[in-house]
This record gives sequence, C-alpha cells and structure tokens, in this order.
Amino acid sequence: MVRRRQRKALFVRRRRAWIFWALSTVGAFVYGILDSSFFRVESVEIRVPSPRLAGEVRGYVRLPSQFNVFTGDLRLIRAQVERCPEVKSASVGRKLPRTLVVSVTPRRPAAVVRFPSGSWYVDEEGVLFRPVGQREVALPVIGGLAVKRRPVAGDLLRAKDFWAAWQCLQLGRRYRDLARLHLDVSDPNQFRAWTATGVKVLMGRPIELDRKIVVLASALQWLKSRNLRARYIDVSDPAHPTWKPA
Repeated sequence: MVRRRQRKALFVRRRRAWIFWALSTVGAFVYGILDSSFFRVESVEIRVPSPRLAGEVRGYVRLPSQFNVFTGDLRLIRAQVERCPEVKSASVGRKLPRTLVVSVTPRRPAAVVRFPSGSWYVDEEGVLFRPVGQREVALPVIGGLAVKRRPVAGDLLRAKDFWAAWQCLQLGRRYRDLARLHLDVSDPNQFRAWTATGVKVLMGRPIELDRKIVVLASALQWLKSRNLRARYIDVSDPAHPTWKPA
C-alpha cells in the first residue's frame, strides 16, 4: 500500500515536471518566432481624414530599432503621436505581419484666438493647435487676451478672461444671431462683442453672462421683428439694457 502511494506520488511529480518542460519549450519556441525579425515593424499606417495631418503625425513617430509587432510597447508609439498638437487622442494597433496602425482623433477648431503675433485655432479644451492660414474657417473670435510670450502650438489657455469669453461663446451658440460672436476681452471691466451683422455689444464685467446673453438675444430678435438696426446694444446691466439706433 505504501509502495503504491509512493509510485503514484512519483508519477505525479514526473508528470508535472514533463508538463512544465513541455510548456516552457513551447513557450520559448513561440516567443522565439514572435520575437523574430520576420515580425519586425517595417511600416506605420496613419488613419486620419486629412492627408496633411497624416504627414504631420508621421513626423512624430520614431520607431526603436528591432521594434517587434508583437512584443513592442504600443504605448510608446501612442505617446509619440499624442505629442502632435493637432492630435486630441490616438490608438495604436497591429496589422500582421509587419505594420502598425495608428488611428488619430484630431482636434476640432471651436474658435479663433487673435494675438498681436497672429491668430490661432483653439479647441474646446482651450488648446492652441494650429495657426490660422489664408483661408480662415468661419468661427467665433476671441481677441485682446493678455499674454506674456509668443504663443506656440500646444499651449493650453488658462487665463480667466479666456474662459469667461469661452462661456460667452458657448452660451451664444444657442441662438442663431450669436453663433459667431467676435469678443474683445482687452478690458476686464468692459467686455465688448460684435455680432455677425456688425452690431456692437457692451457687456461690462464678465459676470451674469448667462443673463446677458439671453437679454442680448431677445434684444436682437426684437429689433429684427421691427426691422430696426442698432449701432450698439448695452447689456452691462441685464436688468436695464439700452441700445442706440444705427
């Protein structure tokens, strides 16, 4: 009885050792194949709607030598791509046998910010990501921001004046007449704006902005219903707005 148990225990130990050896051998063989030069990355496919942006993104990709499509760290490539100011987020996948596929979500321009040195597109997160070219997209405009240095791509706007202006733009999007406001925030005590039709708006300090936008939209609608044009509308005191005929 004792010998039978000993033989059984020996058999179990030997079987476990054989299974471990087999798995180790197969694992080493598979890893050797996957880590071979056959799967060394030779090309990177950039998936993004704009050919111009695809070329820009490609310039940020720096593949390490011997980068393997299976064993290479894809997080490294994603971090490289997301350093491009125009990229909001990216994902990296594998395409056998030797290709990486980079899918890019680009930043979308939400407004134009004007500086003395030039104009920039800014996205909804407040990131400056591309200078405005000759063909400017029809967007709301923010001007008069105080800056300590020349802006560069990738800058995140943190100034209170910017976010107050941004709130104005977001509120204005609810109304057709205010969808493309041009804001001047150079005087923190007197925000000024111009509608798409050229009506000047005095907004006062950046407080009660939601009420001021509602009053402004109502005033523009009232003037339009009576076929009147205003030179300016003053909503500094939203309880007592005033206007001057054009």
